[in-house]
Amino acid sequence: MPRQPTSDLAHFCATMRGDELPDHARERVRYLLLDHLAVTLRGSRLPSSQAAYSMLEHMMATGGAGASTIFGRPGRAEASWAAFANGVAAHGLEMDDVENASSLHPGVVVMPTCTTARGPSACTPAGPVTRASRRRG
Repeated sequence: MPRQPTSDLAHFCATMRGDELPDHARERVRYLLLDHLAVTLRGSRLPSSQAAYSMLEHMMATGGAGASTIFGRPGRAEASWAAFANGVAAHGLEMDDVENASSLHPGVVVMPTCTTARGPSACTPAGPVTRASRRRG
């Protein structure tokens, strides 16, 4: 049977528990979450973020019971739209986390998804991917 790297990774993430991670990994996740929130809050003031917020308001996608936080804004939106707005804000300054070997910055995709699901406190050191994978299963 051929190897399936994507499903292997998904299985690893879905079965991983936070207490299985070494202390230094949990500390790094905490640091990256705080960094993400700071960059997102500052990015929420940029023109690109204002355009995203205007779009959501025009679509009447803000408000409603159980809606998720849009960082730096008084309004709330359904989780997927809040994740979009928070992702736009996080990208705005280009000061977010970077994985140097690949020149990627996955936090701007992973963290908005995590924080809009249940709020920033829900981003456990096990990682947002773990929790998201468990909810789908």
